[in-house]
Amino acid sequence: MTTATDPLLTAAERRLIDAALEVVARLPEDGAYLHTVASAVMDVHGDVHTGANVGHFTGGPCAELVALGTAAAAGSGPIALIVAVGDEGRGVMPPCGRCRQVLLDQQPDCRVIVPGDDRPYSVPARDLLRTRPGTRTPTRRACCGSARSTGRAWSTAARPPPRGSTIRPSQGRSR
Repeated sequence: MTTATDPLLTAAERRLIDAALEVVARLPEDGAYLHTVASAVMDVHGDVHTGANVGHFTGGPCAELVALGTAAAAGSGPIALIVAVGDEGRGVMPPCGRCRQVLLDQQPDCRVIVPGDDRPYSVPARDLLRTRPGTRTPTRRACCGSARSTGRAWSTAARPPPRGSTIRPSQGRSR
């Protein structure tokens, strides 16, 4: 597992990963997997805000969304950097499709720390969603913890048309 001591990470990236690792280390090990991922965001002023996912069969919020909400409740400025880390030593995790869409819509200029082959690195949020809605794009590991049971998560922006719909995926949808 890559730690936040990696010399190729910036000081801000190391600080943010450390904050998320501190939160994930405090998550209760209740066996129900209610909280399995922590996230940390840094606003443009350098303030760090954290959150944890709220696992529920109805699809509770991912850690990134909780951290974004915590930052908003604190009156933070625009988000400059975000990271999610998993429990049980899973390390840095990429955002799921829903979180990617939220970041693109609400914080398109922030950078997202994602896992790499050897070490984590950061990319602009706008680079995480390169496909248009209607295209299924599996993620390697979902931030919300739902991929723990299935091994895969699908972008919520990539849902197939409703049952009985006459719209073909290649046609798109009208507004």
